[in-house]
Amino acid sequence: MSKEENELIEKMQAEIKLFVTEFKPIPDDNIIEVLDGRLHFAIKDQLEYMTRGADITVGEYAKILLKDLIDYIEFNWQKKDSSNFHQITEILNKEEALKRERDSDISDLEAEIKLFVTEFKPIPDDNIVEVLESRLHFAVKDRLEYMAKTADITVGESAKILLKDVKDYVESNWSTEGFSKYV
Repeated sequence: MSKEENELIEKMQAEIKLFVTEFKPIPDDNIIEVLDGRLHFAIKDQLEYMTRGADITVGEYAKILLKDLIDYIEFNWQKKDSSNFHQITEILNKEEALKRERDSDISDLEAEIKLFVTEFKPIPDDNIVEVLESRLHFAVKDRLEYMAKTADITVGESAKILLKDVKDYVESNWSTEGFSKYV
């Protein structure tokens, strides 16, 4: 790798470190709080980065973010709405692996995190926007899979709940000039 490429990668990694907030669960948290925290941190990081020094308001970018989430959900789960077979099969495979670990000293929360949390690991040439979008997509994926596994609702119903939570979270934390009308 050339010196310029190394410098570019170092700059991107410094930017990722500056703008990515990792959610760290505390012992009293449950899996829902962990999944919500990851989702909310991913939203916060993306909104703050994309509106920092830009000619776009949080409300305007929140509309774009919500559209991205809707497109992501429709693209990845549209045909699976009537049956959660794919997601449940994947989760059952994870559950089987965890059963083998049950004899170890891991807590219930640690076991649920292993089962339901997919960590995004950026590669060296990922830019900050790719990292922020991927973290948000992984948080959405994990939350939808958890809801489909633990509740008697479809992924489509889960998606409506998730999108309402995103809307409520954004509105409660930022001035969003008419964002409510969009959702």
